[in-house]
Amino acid sequence: MAEPQSLDDEERTWTGSTGESHAGSRGLRAQLIVSNRYRIGALLGAGGMGLVYEAEHIGLGLSVALKVLRPELIEREGMVARFRQEARCTATLSGEHIVRVLDEGRLETGLPFFIMERLHGLDLRAVLQACSSLPVRILVDYARQTCAALAEAHAAGIIHRDVKPSNLFVTSQGGTRSRIKLLDFGIAQRAASNETGERLGTSSYASPEHLAAPDQIDASSDLWSLGIVMFEALTGALPVAAGWFGRRRLDLRPLDARRDVPDRLRLVIRRCLTEDKSKRFLSAADLARELEPFAVGERAEPASPALHRRRVPTERRCGRDRFGQRAGLGRDALVLRAFHPPRRARMRPRPTPHGSIHRA
Repeated sequence: MAEPQSLDDEERTWTGSTGESHAGSRGLRAQLIVSNRYRIGALLGAGGMGLVYEAEHIGLGLSVALKVLRPELIEREGMVARFRQEARCTATLSGEHIVRVLDEGRLETGLPFFIMERLHGLDLRAVLQACSSLPVRILVDYARQTCAALAEAHAAGIIHRDVKPSNLFVTSQGGTRSRIKLLDFGIAQRAASNETGERLGTSSYASPEHLAAPDQIDASSDLWSLGIVMFEALTGALPVAAGWFGRRRLDLRPLDARRDVPDRLRLVIRRCLTEDKSKRFLSAADLARELEPFAVGERAEPASPALHRRRVPTERRCGRDRFGQRAGLGRDALVLRAFHPPRRARMRPRPTPHGSIHRA
């Protein structure tokens, strides 16, 4: 690791703690100039390995996102290599459903960073927190787009290993059809890699083979994780116990309880969640084909008409505005509208003095 040129450099680079939600990491100072061309802006989010900031390319005036390794991880073995591997893996993929990496470099403190396209919207975790569950056709649309991203990664020999709602970003193009972007290849693995397997990722979405023998997983492990995501998006619940590393019994009854889910779609999700990976779909493309009958035609209305973007003045005090502020969207930001309108209160008939009935 390169040492900072002086204590002043260290002080000019970092602020104090970014807050409890980001594990106490020191954050990059606002207005810091990185690599003589990127000006640091607001903190957009944080993950287990990095902090993501809004940034501006000074020469082009282009808004981008900058991800930097957490400073407390610099001394941990393999973390710098893993962080740089994320940038390299993502940069090799160019599909419309994978976030684009544009540049990379190091701070004067030696910490690596890379530049990504700036996305506007919410990740699927935030959407599910706001809406609890998705309509079938919207879920199918999102799942097929995720399949397209996974198919490209798998064709390049890359297994994501951490497919979950917080790594699926819901954005839009032209304010019409919602788009899914697959994020965070920080623990991705080459299919032919000989590296020692580690139990990385989120156990609730990890396949049985990922938990039992992480060095022997293949593309079907990502399809299991996508099956868990589809189950959760339709039911609002997980079929597995969070944080339990070991043999698990799936409880798929909540999926059967949702009556508007076609039987054939239930079978597709159940097949994704088969413990014997040889009985799952052969590829992400095969899964996408099985989902096609439930998709909305591309020439019909937008695939996600209930999930469109609208301007909300976030300084107003109401629940949706506060949700927009928590998502880091700022004043007059574009946010996603909730899927389901509020259910009307049920009106009970009451008798009139003359014996007739009317509704209150």
